[in-house]
Amino acid sequence: MSVTRLMRQRVTIEPLTGEGARGAVYGPPVVARARVQEGVDVEAVRDGSAERHEATPVATVYLPYGTDCPERSRITLPSGQVGRAVTVTRRWENRRVRHLEVKVA
Repeated sequence: MSVTRLMRQRVTIEPLTGEGARGAVYGPPVVARARVQEGVDVEAVRDGSAERHEATPVATVYLPYGTDCPERSRITLPSGQVGRAVTVTRRWENRRVRHLEVKVA
């Protein structure tokens, strides 16, 4: 089964190429096919004696296996939100289902 058939959305990836005097340096933007699952990560935070919850928007982006997307790359989601690749994992299951799984925050 080709996983790319399920990738009907588009994301823009600006791959991290290094660090410069003014911070991160990104390569030219590349549009890639993707499957995006957007959500919210809720975390309990203790603030003195009170406990509060912080919600952080996150997304899981599935890309074709050969896509160039190092950690800390800048990614623009279909919704227009811009985030950074926090983790990038190459998945290869059953010798046929290959993709890149990227957590964006």
